[in-house]
Amino acid sequence: MKKITMTITILALCLDTAAMMRHTAGQQNPPGAAFVKASAPYRDGMYLGRLAAEHGRPPRAPIGRWSRDADRSDFAVGFERGYRGRVSSRM
Repeated sequence: MKKITMTITILALCLDTAAMMRHTAGQQNPPGAAFVKASAPYRDGMYLGRLAAEHGRPPRAPIGRWSRDADRSDFAVGFERGYRGRVSSRM
């Protein structure tokens, strides 16, 4: 009987600790930050920004590729980061 009680107590402590860790880990990043980095418009912008910088083109994001305003915003952020990342690595 003691073994069962001890096992249940240890299991409960482990689950509680895991739940607390998940809760605090979620607070470190702003909401939606992981989604923006994984979204298709952001990745597309990063790719085209790198290409534009490699070919010496001006840093103008062709946001017309995406129809929704949120997608255009994600694309523009990705383009800027891709362009700046490639330009700064060439210096």
